[in-house]
Amino acid sequence: FTIPGSRHAVHHASLLHKAGAARVLRAAAASATAPIEAKVFARIVLRNLEHHPFEACSLT
Repeated sequence: FTIPGSRHAVHHASLLHKAGAARVLRAAAASATAPIEAKVFARIVLRNLEHHPFEACSLT
């Protein structure tokens, strides 16, 4: 999902939105004790979620 416009990006964004992942990803990105790799990954995924708003992720 970290590649914007990839084949399954919209589906993955929908799943993450439904699971409420944005809150957890924001906490991980802001964590003082998380490894830098985890913080960078969380920021990348959050950015990609912002590129795929939930309304545009319907799977009908």
